Amino acid sequence: MSRLYRSLPWLLTAAAVLLAAGCSPDNAPNPNAKKVISACLAVSADDASKILGATVTANRMSGDDTPISVCAYKDAQNITVALLQIDKDGKYPDQAAALAAQQKKEQNLFSGNIKPPAFHPADGFPPNSYYGDITPRFDTLEVELGTFEADKKITVVINNPKDFATGEKQASDIAHKVSETIQNGTAFATL
Repeated sequence: MSRLYRSLPWLLTAAAVLLAAGCSPDNAPNPNAKKVISACLAVSADDASKILGATVTANRMSGDDTPISVCAYKDAQNITVALLQIDKDGKYPDQAAALAAQQKKEQNLFSGNIKPPAFHPADGFPPNSYYGDITPRFDTLEVELGTFEADKKITVVINNPKDFATGEKQASDIAHKVSETIQNGTAFATL
């Protein structure tokens, strides 16, 4: 019995340390938890700010349980300067065909703009990835990138970049950041 009394302080200290370290049953990982991709986690506000050259906030535009995750990056005047859309659940056996269909849809959608949209191949991305040069009204430029990163179909829109080449670079950098955060696991939220 005396051995138990001598060990009791040590056992209590060890239990307190384990509880403080988060090893309580309440903090145990949920084996049924589901990880879902989140556009705002895939490209954080800090990362987007660096890429866009302006301080932005990341505003989640869709719920975790939706098939598409959308994040709007807004500046200090609450103007959306970039948008990221990730198709979370889509299965595309033919990615090139999916991108060609999306480009055709975008062509039809924006055909009534001030200037008809123009599409250019997005080099360095999967086949049929494209940059869209979209002018919905005077003094407005949108650069859209449609591509796949880490097997996820994504669309990046840059609103009013300095010029088309700048918008291409910013969209490309955001797309590559998506790939990086998917690979390192920081693009996922746990439900």
